[in-house]
Formats: sequence, structure tokens, C-alpha cells
Amino acid sequence: MKINVKAATALRKYLPDGAVAGKIEIEVENESTPADVIRLLEIPESQRLMVIVDGEMVTRTELGSKILTDSQTLSLNPPIQAG
Repeated sequence: MKINVKAATALRKYLPDGAVAGKIEIEVENESTPADVIRLLEIPESQRLMVIVDGEMVTRTELGSKILTDSQTLSLNPPIQAG
């Protein structure tokens, strides 16, 4: 199945070649989770992320259990910090 991945500027280095403006469509296995995609993109576990699927935040505990479906959009952002 195919999903869309969007990455904030600081995380674009993890996207495969062919990404345009931090967006790319990638092929993933059926029943993949956000955690699977993060591993596929080789984003280090130490990288702090805010993960959003189709506009809904995914908590750290849901990363390995939320099943993605065809054509969904997975957004990867650094955490928002207020000062």
C-alpha cells in the first residue's frame, strides 16, 4: 500500500530521494504502523518526534499499534516548544 509522508525541514534528510518540499509517497507493507515507517526511514530512536496521521496526533504508546491504511498522510515534526 502507499502512504504519504510529510516531514518538517529538520527531518527532511530522512526522506528518500524524490521528495519534493518535504513530501513523498512511499510503498509500505499492509498493516504498517507509524513505528514501522520511522524505522523504514532510518530515523534514530533518539530523535524526538511529533507524529500526526491525517490530522490526529499519535502518542508515543500508539506508534507501534496504530495501523496505517492506504493513502493516509503521516506527518513527522520536531516537538513544539514554547518559551
